[in-house]
Amino acid sequence: MRHLYKSRNPNAGVYSFEFLPDAIILEFTDRQYRYLYNTERPGLEHVNEMKRLALAGEGLTTYVNQHVRDDYAAKFLVNAPPGAGLRSAVHRSLARSRTNRIRHRS
Repeated sequence: MRHLYKSRNPNAGVYSFEFLPDAIILEFTDRQYRYLYNTERPGLEHVNEMKRLALAGEGLTTYVNQHVRDDYAAKFLVNAPPGAGLRSAVHRSLARSRTNRIRHRS
């Protein structure tokens, strides 16, 4: 479920966010693309910090610009047809995350 980013800064670059188990999807104020950040790119530590900042409504745009900017796993047009790109990339991301967790347990 997508949520509007409720920053106190009216010039914040993040428009909305969506949490997935091991990922976050961001949409910026230009509203052209949505970006998937996951455990592979830019990594779990960054994803968790981005989730924390999204909930806090503070600092997410700055964090993205300073730490992960172009290190996203996938980029999709906001108005892409249903099922085009984003859904399949999310499923691949989740499948890789599950596979990686299983490998790390062995």
